Amino acid sequence: MDQEPKLDNSKRGNRHGKLGLIILAAIIMLAIVIPLRNSYFKGTLFEREKNTGQYSEYFKDTFDSYEQYSEILDQASEDLSRWQNKAAITVWTDIADWRTITRIDLKLIDANGKSVVLNGLENISAPREDNQIRSDDKFSDYNFSCQQGHTKWEDFMLVHGRNLLFYEYNQPLEIDMSRIVKWQAYNKGKELEIYDVVIHDGLCEKVNSLNGAWHTPNDLPQYGVWWPKDGKLIIRNVKQDQYPSNGDHGRILSSYKTPQNFISRTRFTVDSIRNDQNGYIRLAWDFDDQYDPGHDQTFIFFSFEYGFFGLKRVYPVERYFTQIFEPKQNSQQAKTKFTLESGKTYEIQTKVVGQKTSAMLYEIKGSHLKKVAEIEYSFKRARPTQAYPFSFETTGNIQVSLDEFEVWQMAK
Repeated sequence: MDQEPKLDNSKRGNRHGKLGLIILAAIIMLAIVIPLRNSYFKGTLFEREKNTGQYSEYFKDTFDSYEQYSEILDQASEDLSRWQNKAAITVWTDIADWRTITRIDLKLIDANGKSVVLNGLENISAPREDNQIRSDDKFSDYNFSCQQGHTKWEDFMLVHGRNLLFYEYNQPLEIDMSRIVKWQAYNKGKELEIYDVVIHDGLCEKVNSLNGAWHTPNDLPQYGVWWPKDGKLIIRNVKQDQYPSNGDHGRILSSYKTPQNFISRTRFTVDSIRNDQNGYIRLAWDFDDQYDPGHDQTFIFFSFEYGFFGLKRVYPVERYFTQIFEPKQNSQQAKTKFTLESGKTYEIQTKVVGQKTSAMLYEIKGSHLKKVAEIEYSFKRARPTQAYPFSFETTGNIQVSLDEFEVWQMAK
């Protein structure tokens, strides 16, 4: 008789043994990874401080509740009926030679083919170097329809490269704003390419695309233009060439004032880096937005051109023209080598107690935060006794979107 083949029990045992080892290894890995993931946020500077019980929530903004106050014109048909009677529209265009431009008008066309033209400002043909800061020259001024102290764009002009265009109206437009199908810009009848076309409730301190929760220095768009998109805040700066006194900055200021002692976390994404010349991102507090905006603040900075992550205090000596820095500009104190990368999301976590600041930078990788740099410094110059806003800023040709901004204040 043929005998049944015998099973090799030793091989079966080996297989079961290997399987058991694999399962055991997986259990051990899960035992390590799950607690790490659960304690991941608890291990950051912000969470550690928050969990001490010394702080209470001050404000938090995720920029996902402002969509009704502006609209990006990027669909085949746009319902702009909210802005039938009043609005401000911002438009960006690239100009090869400003001397070829007389005036750029904006044309809106509805689904019935009816159109309306919003006239732009005259582009004065004088040499651009004739545009001097705080001088009465031949360039055009424009006063925005804002009920506030500052309303003027002084010395409007167009320049080579990227330019901001803006249009306001305060009476009903005689087209169907619920079905706008085209928006076109023209110079002397010739169509120009435009992008980032956005209609806003206004470009003022209280009336803007963030419903007044944030605003710009002097409450005017030449110091920063921004709008929400997909739960993030897009920030664009007006070039210094186009508005010389601005210095290439695009800023937003909080309506909340800086507490004496606080922790904060600010999450942002570096969307693109056209070039790194004069490229900065700054997160500031104690930002004096009254006497000399931008020249009296304490801030964390990222320099793309020089590759630094650091801390700095600036304050004015001669209003608008001369400032002093702490640490001094060429000092190696309070900074470390680090360069932000395009396409990546980061989070700055800050602890400020009196004169001392601690800051940690994390790179966001999925659900994880990886610490990539840290700095600490105790400032010698006393902080202001008056409370001023927080500020977030981008400078140069760096395009950034802001994801979250959260602040907790220490109990008094």
